Amino acid sequence: MAFDGGIMALVGLKCISDILMNESSGGDSSSSNTSNKKSRNAPPAPAPEAKGAPHSIIEKPGREGQYTTHFGDGSWKQYRGTGRPHGAIDRPNIKETVVNENKITGKKYIGDTVRPPRVSEIPK
Repeated sequence: MAFDGGIMALVGLKCISDILMNESSGGDSSSSNTSNKKSRNAPPAPAPEAKGAPHSIIEKPGREGQYTTHFGDGSWKQYRGTGRPHGAIDRPNIKETVVNENKITGKKYIGDTVRPPRVSEIPK
């Protein structure tokens, strides 16, 4: 599995975790995954032993498996090898965080997007 730091470019100088902290104090905090229990559609929470450092959690090994990479700034990407398609995007696919901005209010919020995996993201 190769590390792909491209997600970092989406947030510029401000970390996603900073955006989450600022927005959750007065807005909807449903996008943060602070529980230890993984919901069906959410990635697992970052490993506490990583102490905020980038790391990957392998939930099921192999091409048909699943892993999540946490980048240390609150962003993540999740490889999903099998399962139902996500709209027009078949499996395997990558679900990852994106920062969206309301063009009227300027408020930023964390969302996710799904795309086909790059060759370097597919386990062997």
